[in-house]
Amino acid sequence: MNLKLQLSEHPNPITEDYPGRAETLGLHTGFSLYMTRQRKDDSLTKIEEIFSNIDSIGRELAPDGDYQLSITGHSLGGALATILSFYAATSNIFSRVKAIKVFTYAAPRVGCQRFLYAYQHLEKIGKLRHARFTNTRDFVPLVPFHGVTRSYKHVGMHIKLLGTDKIAQYWLRQALDVTYPRYHDGLSQLLRIWQVNVIRNINTPKGYKRNHTLTEYQRRIRFSIQYRSMLAQARK
Repeated sequence: MNLKLQLSEHPNPITEDYPGRAETLGLHTGFSLYMTRQRKDDSLTKIEEIFSNIDSIGRELAPDGDYQLSITGHSLGGALATILSFYAATSNIFSRVKAIKVFTYAAPRVGCQRFLYAYQHLEKIGKLRHARFTNTRDFVPLVPFHGVTRSYKHVGMHIKLLGTDKIAQYWLRQALDVTYPRYHDGLSQLLRIWQVNVIRNINTPKGYKRNHTLTEYQRRIRFSIQYRSMLAQARK
């Protein structure tokens, strides 16, 4: 995790109006600096470099630019994927691309409430589809910390992976744990704070390390798919 935890202001690339729109968006300083800082040799940012490479490869497959684009990342990579997907959805380079699909695993929060509003606007108009996977008792998705006022907020559709024990099996029999931050009133914010606070996800250092691995994410996803499929077959 980058120690530069403060928020830095960045111009909002979305020009049209939407609920909660602001001229600037707050992004995690460490993550955003890596993606938006211009290099001294060619003055390109990491985002511009990646966009150029993606479009070059994509147009080999679809010369008109209407190729499919998926962005994914784990942990720090998930944070960078979230930022990259946001700017990709607002870039003219990918204007012919349909919904950009984003899959993040164990990603920390990257932006403020204004960033959440902007990201959700892109989801509502069909430019983004973000599935954000987290394991229970994984510490990284809980930081930087959430709050009611100026603080970091998660984006995307949240899929919580509960594990493979008897308790997890009970909840999987009810439904998949999938949520989306549709409401932003004080009560809804407090409920989300309670659901993702450190106390509810207490673990040992070894447990945090295990639950954060991509291997554990893959194991829980496979188990959820197999268990739900088994339940569906049993109910026929």
